[in-house]
Amino acid sequence: MDIKIDYHNTKPVYKQIKEQIKYAIATGELKPDYRLPPIRTLASQLQVNPGTIQRVYRELLSEGYLYTKGSGGTYISREAPVILAHERQQIITEDIKTCVSKAKKLGLDIHTLHKLIDKEWNNDAQC
Repeated sequence: MDIKIDYHNTKPVYKQIKEQIKYAIATGELKPDYRLPPIRTLASQLQVNPGTIQRVYRELLSEGYLYTKGSGGTYISREAPVILAHERQQIITEDIKTCVSKAKKLGLDIHTLHKLIDKEWNNDAQC
């Protein structure tokens, strides 16, 4: 799991981390029953406060994406991919909003943007 934090992004760090974990689940990178790194380990790797990771894990637990085995770790729930199936459009919508906003700022029209999207789709571009 490769989490990248963009400190220039106005989105809070915990939300960036949470969204990337959800994305990794949605794409199948993180499979059910996969054990996530301990809070302190992940916090150290990402150079963030452990409280940030604790908040991410707590929210994902309450939303059904994760489960714990007492002090035995935090895991991806078996229901997580099913839950995320309903959120896939929401996940990509955020990227589309960013893309459209950048296109408008650059003066591109909708037809040019469509052509660029079609080109990338047909090139099987990796995200």
